[in-house]
Amino acid sequence: MHFGPLTIRLERERRRRPRSLPLARFVAVASIASVLALAGAPAAGAATNPQSTSVGNLTVAVRSVTVSPSSFTITCGGGGGALLFPNDHCTSPTLTVTNGAANALIDVSVSNFAPNDQGKAWVPCGAFGGTACTSGISNIDAPGRVDPGPDQFTVSSGNQIGYDGSLRGDIATGFVSVAPGHSWIEGFELYGPQSSTDQSLKWKLRITWWALPTS
Repeated sequence: MHFGPLTIRLERERRRRPRSLPLARFVAVASIASVLALAGAPAAGAATNPQSTSVGNLTVAVRSVTVSPSSFTITCGGGGGALLFPNDHCTSPTLTVTNGAANALIDVSVSNFAPNDQGKAWVPCGAFGGTACTSGISNIDAPGRVDPGPDQFTVSSGNQIGYDGSLRGDIATGFVSVAPGHSWIEGFELYGPQSSTDQSLKWKLRITWWALPTS
């Protein structure tokens, strides 16, 4: 077999030099890296807790009202200050009422007149819109008012026509808001029943003052 001439060329492969990053691009990347590094690290001397808190304290004013004395004796025109029938006129001593720690409207209510033996009580009459007095007799001291009927009584203060179990404005305050700590004095007058079913000699009445919101 005949082989033709064989020529072998050996060529040295040129190694490609790595392409260098353009200077402008390198500088841009380096600048971004520097900014990120600075943002992540606290500046020297900067506060590590950038906030401050102030606490507000609050005191709640409680509405209240007090009266002194807390008990008293009612004096009537009968023998030795005791009540006589019919329709005896009676008065309380002067009472001092003091408003508490908040502005308030002061109302007054009165209970039934209760006998010691828990028998039939006397019911207040004559207050505006309340139970009417049933004696049919005009009051001598206050024309236009009717005296209490059997087992009834009236209680009033100043020119306030009457109090009963409902809350009614205290005339001694002028029906206006009372300032904290303000005190005033007042007294009450009563007219007894025309007659009484219960024959007890001792009776008890409760007068209550109420401190209410002004609006």
